[in-house]
Amino acid sequence: MPLPAGLFMSGPARALIENVDLRGRPARYRAGTGAVEDRIDDLARSGAADRLRTTLAQLDVIAISFAPAAVAHVRRYLTALLGTFSVTEAPSSARLGARLSGDPYDARRIDMVEGVVSVLLANAPRPHPALDPQ
Repeated sequence: MPLPAGLFMSGPARALIENVDLRGRPARYRAGTGAVEDRIDDLARSGAADRLRTTLAQLDVIAISFAPAAVAHVRRYLTALLGTFSVTEAPSSARLGARLSGDPYDARRIDMVEGVVSVLLANAPRPHPALDPQ
């Protein structure tokens, strides 16, 4: 995707492939397999099947330029979410695992609720003595 000053931004499929741990780059240059699987879950949650199909189509176009193991890893979970392939191995992401098992959850909302709970616990109301009934 073109940006100003002749720069280009990676598409979603390339970003997923380049951040899988199976790739031969040092760990400091990639997000990791768990983060990739979380992002695939985000794609499924936010864009449903259309977004997954678009990302899979992009993956098909660029697949020849990347490590086959990384491409296969990303393709496996995209197709599993579309229902065209079943996964035998458990993903490293708990969020994606829950979605594949049919019990998806919204991690952002859970984080928000946990934040509210922690604020309420830190600012719990203090009991006041009852008024003397005289």
